[in-house]
Amino acid sequence: MMNEIDLTKVDLEKPFMAGLMDGMPGGFFVYRGDETKKIIYANQKLLDIFDCDTWDEFVELTGGTFIGMVYARDRMIVHDYVRRARESGRTSGVTNYRIHTKKGVFKYVQNYANFVNDYVEGGLVYVFIAAARSTHDRLTGLPSMLNFLD
Repeated sequence: MMNEIDLTKVDLEKPFMAGLMDGMPGGFFVYRGDETKKIIYANQKLLDIFDCDTWDEFVELTGGTFIGMVYARDRMIVHDYVRRARESGRTSGVTNYRIHTKKGVFKYVQNYANFVNDYVEGGLVYVFIAAARSTHDRLTGLPSMLNFLD
């Protein structure tokens, strides 16, 4: 019989947890749910999505904040989505937006967020992020056929 690991007692600073987060199939990060939206954790896959090799490169590119991750033209859309979600009392949600990577590439991503109230840290947002299908035609800026059909 295998020994089970009690995940409620796992120290987040231990290599097991770092390996677990880096082994996820997409980007994962945690940011403060206050006005700063400061990112307090990001796995290596998130850095890879942004074409960054190090945490310092990622912070330089994004300012180390969630809002800094979002392409400037999409920030109001994301801000409105978060505001509406909070006003309606939802604690989780999915949204799409664009990012601008260190290499200058624009990517569409899908963001799966869960808002939590941590007794020690206060409001936090746990986010899984993955590549999303393009919602708009790159040439014309019009909705893509798949987006139109949806």
